[in-house]
Amino acid sequence: MADPAVDPTSAPAISVIVPTHNRRALMVDMLHALEAQQADTPPFELVAVGDGCRDGTAAMLDAWPAAFPITIVELPGRGPAEARNAGAAAAKGDLLLFLDDDVTPLPGTVAAHWRAHAGEPDGAVIGPYPPVAHESADPFRLRMREWWNSHFAKLRRPGHRFAFRDVLTGNLSMPRRLW
Repeated sequence: MADPAVDPTSAPAISVIVPTHNRRALMVDMLHALEAQQADTPPFELVAVGDGCRDGTAAMLDAWPAAFPITIVELPGRGPAEARNAGAAAAKGDLLLFLDDDVTPLPGTVAAHWRAHAGEPDGAVIGPYPPVAHESADPFRLRMREWWNSHFAKLRRPGHRFAFRDVLTGNLSMPRRLW
């Protein structure tokens, strides 16, 4: 976690932006995962965008005793793209890290994005987020899992030339000026 000696009134280095819609339990998991970020993680904030939530997500976030600032933005149900834009507009950090509400960041996720931008300050960083394995013989789920895993394997290949269809926003960061 970020150093508690850091001035809480100063702007965070990173804004973690999470659009959500009626997924209160997943946001609880997200909060726990963000609290478990490794010790060398730069100061960050959470900007949670409740997009038409009716499940008490905003109240839960408002009452959460986090060691990092939480900003809550509420929208009337405009969809994840507008929620990301609203989150970016409310963010205070120079680095924007977008996570989907069903992505549970590992303890090094926020710091890994920070380090990646040290070497590529004008780039976008896409982190993997493998699908949770479900016990299912449903052909659709199996096909989607296969596509997902092969997609990220392709992105990891040396020399891969990125195209617009490679940019998935579930674990994506970029400097504010590029957004």
